[in-house]
Amino acid sequence: MKYGIGDVARTLGLTPAALHFFEREGVIGPKKGGAACRTYGAEDVIRLISYKKYRSMEMPLKEIAKQFSPQGETCQGIAKKLTCQREAALETALRYERLSQDILWFEQAIERAATQTGRIELATLPECFALQVGRDGFISRDRTEQEHVAAWLEHLPAVRISVFGQPGGAARFGYTVSVERARQLGLDKTPGVLHIEPCVALHTCLLLPYAYYEQPAMAFEPLWARLEERGCRQAGMGIGINLCVECHGEQRDTLCEVWLPIE
Repeated sequence: MKYGIGDVARTLGLTPAALHFFEREGVIGPKKGGAACRTYGAEDVIRLISYKKYRSMEMPLKEIAKQFSPQGETCQGIAKKLTCQREAALETALRYERLSQDILWFEQAIERAATQTGRIELATLPECFALQVGRDGFISRDRTEQEHVAAWLEHLPAVRISVFGQPGGAARFGYTVSVERARQLGLDKTPGVLHIEPCVALHTCLLLPYAYYEQPAMAFEPLWARLEERGCRQAGMGIGINLCVECHGEQRDTLCEVWLPIE
């Protein structure tokens, strides 16, 4: 049985250009008729279906073409390639599993924070690793520090945009990541990273106006005021995590979950 190029292309979801590529690479050998027409036999079709099988395993196009070329590939060689693809698939599955967990954290944090905005209570500051660079905490003029930040930002959303409040009223931005994810990703080894241990803290969730980005101390002002009311002292660096931006017309407010350690 012989098949025309249009029938093969439509059935297998391949473009005529792709079929011509496989012909040039020696993967298939269609019969050429008049007016540059080509017909494909059963072996050609099976090879093309096999190509789709290997592509579904995310094997590189050039590797597949080489495998079906006249030089071919031994069964042992094919098995080795499949081992590599299987290991890569497992790594991808693990990456997506962790990504799902990171997304779930934000989903639950936003849902919880949206119902607790403005409420101040006692809670445990979550253990994490923190990174701050430069004057504002986000960006540094130092190239080494730029590389460190770039490495962290490769792991968004596990890495979270954060704000840090020091005793005395100073605040600046930076980044945090949970201890578990930091160790999985090797971010805990970053030079200058801070290990923030869990402790008792005042906790609140705030909707902060646009001015917050120029005045990061706004994230801690309600908690500092509560400390002053109670005659308590801040016991360490406060942390706020930017969860999302809520829009109401032209107004944009940042939902931030904040912890302030207390003695």
